[in-house]
Amino acid sequence: MNSKHMVQDIGIQDLATTERNAELHEQEYGVPPHITVSAPGSVLLMGAYTEHSDGLVFGLPLEQRMIVSIGRRTDNSLRFFAADLNERKRTSVSALKYKREDRWANYLKGVVMQLQRLGCPVRGLNLTVSGSVPSGIGLGSSAAMGVSCAVALKSVYDFKVSDMQLLQCARRAEQEYTGAETGLSAYLTSYFGEPGHAVYIDSRSLEYSLVPVSFEDAFFVVTNPHVQNCFSEEDEANRRDDCRRCVEKLHGTHGGYALRDYGVDDVEQGLGIMSEDVRRRCLHVVNEMQRVREALPAIRAQDKVDLGKMMVRSHNSLRDLYEVSYPELDWLVKRSCEISGIHGAKLAGSSTGCCVVTLIEQSSLESYSEKLEEYERIFGFPGDYFVLNLPAASRLEIRVP
Repeated sequence: MNSKHMVQDIGIQDLATTERNAELHEQEYGVPPHITVSAPGSVLLMGAYTEHSDGLVFGLPLEQRMIVSIGRRTDNSLRFFAADLNERKRTSVSALKYKREDRWANYLKGVVMQLQRLGCPVRGLNLTVSGSVPSGIGLGSSAAMGVSCAVALKSVYDFKVSDMQLLQCARRAEQEYTGAETGLSAYLTSYFGEPGHAVYIDSRSLEYSLVPVSFEDAFFVVTNPHVQNCFSEEDEANRRDDCRRCVEKLHGTHGGYALRDYGVDDVEQGLGIMSEDVRRRCLHVVNEMQRVREALPAIRAQDKVDLGKMMVRSHNSLRDLYEVSYPELDWLVKRSCEISGIHGAKLAGSSTGCCVVTLIEQSSLESYSEKLEEYERIFGFPGDYFVLNLPAASRLEIRVP
């Protein structure tokens, strides 16, 4: 099989390990860390853009992970080392604020600040971060880093905070330091994910369940289409506002407080009280929640054909109703699904970056790689992919020397 478009092309040579991160930490600071924590990245299979409407989500944990090692200092300095980038940042506990030039370190600073707001005092620390989760394509690298950092801080200081408080700290750190109104699904999937399982999440109750995922001779691949992202956080925020406006219009007659409380008929009947753009956005959300409900029995029954059809319908809805797709992704989804043995494909990600998730049989990988070469010839972007190895997916890991 032509391996031009395989995993090495998106920078995942060897999976990072907690042991290696701890070694790099000791080399950098001269002393071993008190604790090292790793958490997996994640990809959203179904439920795109429903979280802010109290929606339902299917997340899949990745084999790739983000790792944070932490060692205590005797002063109030905070030292950050990104081993993969060979970059260093520094600040102090009393000077925690966002700095554009600190980029990746802002997520870690944000977690420290959020824990302090919960009444959890943090003193000086040495922190080392590395990982193998591709960044910028919607695979939860920042969520995994935030989860790893929050868990490490809780463990090293023995903070008395709940799992959900910890995840909310990591989430709010990203929200406040980047301005993105992120949902909680990537954090829940990273924290609670188990090998061989999807994480089924209710965004209203924040309850979750682990659902075994196993399809005979079929698996998921994740493709980086390398498109130039023109869908901004402002665009995404405007779409969330559209959904809120829809609820405000419908609330007077139906009494619901989120799109979760309405169905397709409710939105369709609101044609005269909301704009066509608002109606389309909301139709995607309510239909996508129903697709998640329907995907649950399909996954449990190992019905790859039915799930694949739902994936394609989800993508078409993101393209036509929510309007967040790109011509390059639409081409890739449509042409890939013409290959025998590919059951479905769809856009995954957000305004910060996107990828394509494909449900494919082993016998079709070569044809898929050839299709990616055609994609590159037409659009000028390489399409690199890796197999989402669910049975080997990472779980949260804590290592104490």
